[in-house]
Amino acid sequence: MNEFRRTLRLALDQLGGVRPAALRRSRTEDSLYATDLPQLTDEATWRQFLSGLEKKGWQGRTAQGWLLLGFPAQEPPEGGFAGPFGPEAACCLSLLDRHDADRAPEEPDEETVNLRYRLIKAGEEGPEAYERLCGAIHGEWAARLRQHRALPLISRTFFGGQLNRR
Repeated sequence: MNEFRRTLRLALDQLGGVRPAALRRSRTEDSLYATDLPQLTDEATWRQFLSGLEKKGWQGRTAQGWLLLGFPAQEPPEGGFAGPFGPEAACCLSLLDRHDADRAPEEPDEETVNLRYRLIKAGEEGPEAYERLCGAIHGEWAARLRQHRALPLISRTFFGGQLNRR
């Protein structure tokens, strides 16, 4: 269980209730996790829960009775996927190293945050899912480079490398 999931699980468990709120990987690209807390409590309770998370840097919104949550971290969460990193992850790392000067600006855009979320969620699914995603990213980045577009500002640690050299 990574640091992000652990933080949410502890916060949800402190609320009590008829049953513990579910905590799942979000199916949307723009969030990490989803909880059915709005279905289990009154609006004031889940809004207070969300407000407490937002003070810690989390972002949230509701959709179809679920609370969708994200945390725009620069690095993978502690206790998250730590390998094995396969050849596609190595290709992504190589592209980052070779095109470091061409990287996007310091402030990550929505696309970059979503990419981080995709990697964190794939890491929770295991090495095969992670490698499949790295293969897709490798293809996306190759297309970007052919279009003379900068690579996203993402940490090398997502691909088994050391911290960014910046």
